[in-house]
Amino acid sequence: MAGVVVAELRALVLGGGKGTRMKSSVPKLLHKICGKSMLSWVVDAVSDAGVEKVLIVTSPQIADSDEIQQMSASLISQDIPLGTGHALLQARNELESFDGNWLIVNGDTPAIRPASFSSLIQKHESSGAFITVMTSHHPFNGNMGLISRKHDTDDINAIVEYGDEDYDVNVSSEFNVGAYCIRSELLPAVIGKIPESSTNEFYITRLVEIAYAEGLLVDSYTIEDSSETIGVNTLHDLSRARLVLQNRINTYWLLNGVDIVEPCYIEISAHIDKDSVIYQNTSLQGDTHIGKGSKIGPNSRLLDTSVGADCNIFESVIESSTIGNAVNIGPFSHIRHGSYIESGVKIGNFAEIKNSRIGKEALIGHFSYLGDCFIGNKVNIGAGTITCNFDGKEKHQTIIEEGAFIGSDTKLIAPVKVGSNAITGAGSVVTKDVRSGTTVVGMPARPIDRKTPLSSDSNKEGAHSGY
Repeated sequence: MAGVVVAELRALVLGGGKGTRMKSSVPKLLHKICGKSMLSWVVDAVSDAGVEKVLIVTSPQIADSDEIQQMSASLISQDIPLGTGHALLQARNELESFDGNWLIVNGDTPAIRPASFSSLIQKHESSGAFITVMTSHHPFNGNMGLISRKHDTDDINAIVEYGDEDYDVNVSSEFNVGAYCIRSELLPAVIGKIPESSTNEFYITRLVEIAYAEGLLVDSYTIEDSSETIGVNTLHDLSRARLVLQNRINTYWLLNGVDIVEPCYIEISAHIDKDSVIYQNTSLQGDTHIGKGSKIGPNSRLLDTSVGADCNIFESVIESSTIGNAVNIGPFSHIRHGSYIESGVKIGNFAEIKNSRIGKEALIGHFSYLGDCFIGNKVNIGAGTITCNFDGKEKHQTIIEEGAFIGSDTKLIAPVKVGSNAITGAGSVVTKDVRSGTTVVGMPARPIDRKTPLSSDSNKEGAHSGY
């Protein structure tokens, strides 16, 4: 049912609330869950349920954030957070000017699925009720409001808030989830009647007892999956919500041909092609794409990175880079932003590459740093090689052309160019360009006669590869 547009339907997400129980400087609804904010989960879910317009009632502090500004929703300011009922009052003009149904949702309920919102809407439209409440018999939290029903008719007559004197779980086993569908034409008559609580706040739940007292029909839709009912008020709640949503993400990929050895952290924005394996303690974050048949981890972190097919990335970190097909990286290597690793490259352990392009079938030995480089095809980088790219003021480029052999512990003082099929001896300090086919050694490196030409086999792993 998710994605079906329901006629004359708008959504109001109540993003107010003090959030003091989070004990965090980050506003409650902006806390991230698997790659996007709690509020974004709610807004995306109601949008996917077929809502034609979404409004968010929130504090100015949240409204000014870049993420909220980028949402496809209108913002209504709640300068002082005085409860969900007070947030509703801030949207009074919008509520009264629209002739249709309103889906009203607490912004701290990130786990409700679009299909559940659609079912709530359908139940509301078919019953003709003034208000339909989403309820649960198996709540995820222990402090949710109780649904009160008349014993003789089973009609809903109130929602008892947690902490109220008559709150008694022995009387009712039905709980308020925090989502409602309400007919707009009847709202003006009741919205101003919400009473002030003992804590000087106003709760949207009081609409139920007001509606019942005025003879308006109150209905309910019971959600079966208790994991959808979690409301987030503390960082502990946030952790539990993350487990729920991470399980959904992992389940989706497991059912689509990806083998996941849990625990793993996979954000909602990541994409994984089938036949890949994601090993334990691996994080896939941001706009990350894993190609078919690749093996990632264990203990790896990829952020905003594209990985080709049939790669092996073992215990390494890759950020904002592109990895070609059949690339092996690690363990314990770091590919930093702006790097492009072409197909067939092998990168050993404890190597760092930054803002560089590495040509096809290049071999990069252990303990190397390559920054601001262009490395040609089939280049061999010996262990301990360093490009000295920063002169204290500016970064400079190092170019190593196809087939070159860079001996172990070479220092390349940029800007510098090593020509095709050239060789640097172990421990060389290269301060000047090296012509193609030349061998240089020493500190600083100087050309020597090379009686045996460098063959195409010299750069194969296991020959003179530095591995």
